[in-house]
Order: sequence, then structure tokens, then C-alpha cells
Amino acid sequence: MGDEHCRHLTRRELLRTIAITPIASARAVTDQRQTTRHARLLSSARVLPRDNAVSRRSFRSEEFGIVGVFDIDWFLTPEFQRVFDYVFASPDTIEAVRMFGVLNSGTNETATPGGSGTVWPLPIWPVDFSTTFDALEALTSHGLTPYIVLSFFPAAVSDNPTTLPTSFTNWQRLVQQFFTELSADPRFSESISEWWFDVWNEPNVTTFWKDDFEAYLDLYRATSQAVTDAGVIDIQLSGPTIAYFPHKHPNAGAPLMERFLRFLSDEPEVKCDFISFHGKGSTGDTEPNLRRIVNAAKEIADMALFIDQERFNGISIINNESDMRLGFNTPYEPRMTEQFPAWLSAVSIAYDALSQQYSANNIRFLAASDNANQQLIQESFGGRRSILTRTSRSPTDLFKIPAYNYYELLRLLGNRHGTFVRGSEYYFPKTDLFHALTSADTHLGLLFTVYPDVITHQPSSWEIEYTLTDIPWQTVNLAQFQIDRYHSNAYTAAGRSLSHPSPTPAEARRIRKLQELSVSRPIQRGVELTAGRLDATLTLDPFTTVLYWITPVIPDTPATPAWIETTVENENVIVQWEPNREPFFYSYEVYAVEDGKPAKRLTPVPLRAAIWVDTVPPSRFRRYGIRAVSASGIKSEMITTDLVSV
Repeated sequence: MGDEHCRHLTRRELLRTIAITPIASARAVTDQRQTTRHARLLSSARVLPRDNAVSRRSFRSEEFGIVGVFDIDWFLTPEFQRVFDYVFASPDTIEAVRMFGVLNSGTNETATPGGSGTVWPLPIWPVDFSTTFDALEALTSHGLTPYIVLSFFPAAVSDNPTTLPTSFTNWQRLVQQFFTELSADPRFSESISEWWFDVWNEPNVTTFWKDDFEAYLDLYRATSQAVTDAGVIDIQLSGPTIAYFPHKHPNAGAPLMERFLRFLSDEPEVKCDFISFHGKGSTGDTEPNLRRIVNAAKEIADMALFIDQERFNGISIINNESDMRLGFNTPYEPRMTEQFPAWLSAVSIAYDALSQQYSANNIRFLAASDNANQQLIQESFGGRRSILTRTSRSPTDLFKIPAYNYYELLRLLGNRHGTFVRGSEYYFPKTDLFHALTSADTHLGLLFTVYPDVITHQPSSWEIEYTLTDIPWQTVNLAQFQIDRYHSNAYTAAGRSLSHPSPTPAEARRIRKLQELSVSRPIQRGVELTAGRLDATLTLDPFTTVLYWITPVIPDTPATPAWIETTVENENVIVQWEPNREPFFYSYEVYAVEDGKPAKRLTPVPLRAAIWVDTVPPSRFRRYGIRAVSASGIKSEMITTDLVSV
């Protein structure tokens, strides 16, 4: 229970407190001297005024904060409720969740569509979306946006979830009723215009679609008509969500995408608000190739503009399964290591660069990852596609893997960025060094990562000397957040093994402290600038991700957490509190409280998430104290829990 003096807010109420901050921008200048194995890069960047024309191009972190889960039914299980707790504890990290099984919910499916569910078993029975809507509420109540795949067929529509029905009559009735009820439900009616909807999943893969692509176009047309008939034309509908296989594959992506785009051009009354596809770094045993998925996105944009520039101007193109490798249920060690966050960071930087490249046509490029499949996890650090892994046999006892910390970095970025004046040829796509310079009125976020192109480049380390000028603050704080083999890395802390046994309580305590997004050195506070200039030096090894976070020194005190909850589970105490949303928030401190005073800090610095698991506390009774700390070192008042009996 929380402190009796604190106001208890629901999570839905808390979400309404998020504020949008004004934004600024920056411009970079670069020179470089490079050797065969080691590169030295000299960079300078300039912060531009807000009204500068160059600064108006936006960086939208929410375009990359999308994860995926195979089946919506899992949202109602305890393990996914704990996943949602972690996400809610870090606002503005993960923004949306893509899911399957909305129209045939009622049966938990792990990785393939195998059941018809309970939504509509027989044509003479009424349609029942209660399980689907309960699962959607579990998601939205944690501040997450649904990304819904309109699939698979319930029994009243087809004998098989992936087999085309003889008539679309019942399918259209199902889709129309879904949107009619969704738009009438007060839990969702005000927000569904911000949701995403795909029509089916991978209609060029027999696991999900048993007919040809022309039959898929018939399904898409029928679905569009059902959405229109439901009167919800302001929703965002998409297709074709094909697996974008290489050109030599029998179901290659480009010819099918071209067919879909021509279909839309020929039938302008068919609704399509964005284009979706699945481009993965590898479809076999080769190493992930990031250029492959960048080229696929560019190829789609070029096709769209060539086929019908008027229709496709302003459309978004989303790679909603931009994962390193095909086969999310097949163990793959890089999913557990620092390579995964480097991949995600590099993809977001590369796709953001495409958005700038196609800005004249107002085409934006988004990337999501199918990496929140908690139902696949069988053991600690098992290599399956997830962002959290099991600590013990309990499905709710979890560690964060390094990929989770990529999403923590997203909320530290600004909303706008500038343009390199010179030297851009030394960054991706010319090299394997990726960089995004972002800014806001309240902070600057400089993101770097090295993702080696093993096909065309020999992996190199980079030494970067970086100068930032025209910073609008005289005194600043500087934090260097880092994800590499040793920082922000639970996999290293656990011994770097896919077959790691469940850790002892002492091991779990140590791993929990090392799983959080960390800094490579303590935050520097009160750094005096001369003429608005800051010099920094950093070294990046392959698969290292660094974010420089620069904030002004200000006296503002962060908010004291307004509620706090403690739960005893598996001999652990899970402590949760209201997350801080100030742009200057830096860290929480969680203490064991004795005799009314903080006795021992239990958490690392920084701790960015408003949740902590005290692993098998040594004493039977515990009281906890939590306070927030700003980047300038200003601490909030401490809130304490009631006495907890373990």
C-alpha cells in the first residue's frame, strides 16, 4: 500500500499528465582521418535556433518504439502483466504493441495460428469480443497504443484460421461489428484513430495464408469496404504486410509489393493509410545485413512514387518486423547481447535518414521489432525474441536484456535534428558508424552506434572527438549512457551463456543492478561552457551504443512519487511507483528504511524505471523509501511504504 498522504491516481489518469515540450535543433560539421582497423573522427555540431528553416525536420522517437507479440490472448496472463508494468514504469519508451489473433481470440497461441478461438465459433451464434476487448484494455491502461493485425479467421468465417472462405460475407460482418463495437466502447472510442491496423500477416507465407496473392487482394478490398461500412474511416488501415524476401525467392517481396501498389492506384476507393512490410536482416544462417532492409524500404518508396505519386505522397512506410533474423522461436545469441540494441539503434537512425531523404514527398519510414514475445521464454537468456527474460522458473520473475535499454534511450532523444554541413560521407551509408543529433528546448540527445557491415566492411573501432557549439545554456550536465559488452548488459552479468541456469538470489541481485541503462562514468554536473561550446571524446567498439544527454543546470525539484505499491512474490518484493515525466529527471533512489531513515540504497545510479525488485530480502520485514533525482542533482522528498512482511 502507498503512503497515506499520497494521492492515488489510476494509470489512465497518470497518462494524461504527459506534457509536450518545445523543441530546438542542431547542425553537425564533420572531418575524418581513417585507418584500416581503427578510425579517428573529428566532428563538430552547432545548435540552431528553433525558427531556423533547417531545424524544422522532426525526429520522432515514437516511430521506433513499437514491439510485437504473436497472440493478443497473452496480454491477460500474469507474465505479460509484469511486462506491461516494466513498460509503464518507463514512459515514452515503448509506445505501441503489434498483435495477432484479435478476431479469433480465446486460445493462447505461441508462434503459429492453430485455433479458431471463441469469438465466433458458429454462424448462428453471436459474435463475442469480450476477451479481445479485455486484452486491449490491459494494453491501453498501461499507456500503450494497439497495433492490430486483422487476422485470423474464426470458425464461423472459415474452417481453418488461414484458409480463404468461400464467401467474404461473414468476414465483412465480423470486421464491421468489430469496429462498430470498438468505436462505441468508452475505453477505446476516443483513441482508435491513433491505432494501427494491418490487413492480415504475410500473405506470401503459407503458415499464415493458404491461397495466392490475388486472393489476398480480394480480402483487402472486402476488409476496406467493411471498415467504411462501419463508419470508422478515420482509422489507419494498412497492407500488404508481406515478408520482403530477396528477389530470387519464389515469393519475392518486390513483385508482390508492386502488385499491391498498382491495385491501390487502380482502385482509389480502397482505403490504405500506410504501407507495411516485413524486412529482416537475415532470412537464413547468414549474418544480419542492415543495408538489406534499408534498401527494401527505399525500393518500396520509389515504386510507390513511380506508380502513383499523387496517391502515395505523404504516406508512411513501416517495416513492422525489422528484426535481425527470421525465426523468432529459434535461439540466436545476438538477441541477448549488445548487438541487438546496436541493431535497433542503427535501424532507427537509417530509417530516420530515409524520412529526410524523401521529405519532399512527405514520406516517413518507421521500424518496429517483433521482440516482445514473452510466451516463447523457456529459460534465462534462451536466445528467443524478447526484451525480458526469466530470472527463475516463475514466468513473472524477469530480467531486462540489453535490447530493453534501447527503448530507454528513445525517451532521451529530442524531437528535432539538424543537418551535417560537411562530413556526412563518413557516416552511414558510407561507413558502419551511425549518428543522430537531436535537440529540444530542455535537452540535447546525441546518439551514436557502430553496427558493422560484415559484407563490405571490416569491423572497426571509432575514436570520435566531438565539438558542440552554440549551446544555449552556460552551465550544463553531461551524462554518457552506454550499452556495450560491460554496460547496461544483464547477459554479460549472467555469464554470457544461452544455457544459463536460474541464478541464486545473490547472483540475481547483482544482475538486476547491471541490467539497467547505465552510464560509462558518473554524470558530470555543473560543467561551465565557454561561448556555448562543449568538447567530448568517446571510443566506440563494434556493437557499442552511446547517447550523450546534455541538460541545463536548473534548480527545479522533481516530483515526489504520488503513489507506491509493494507486492510480495516468489520471496521477492516488487516495488512500483508513479514514473516521473520531467525532461530533467535522471534517476530514482530506492532505500531500505530503518527507524524512519534511509539506511541502505538498494538500486544502481541511474535507475530510470519506476519499478524495482528486491530479490529475497535478508530480513523478514522491510520498509522502502523512494525519491527522484534530477540531472542537476536536486532530490525530491522521499516517499515511504508501509511495512512489508516477506
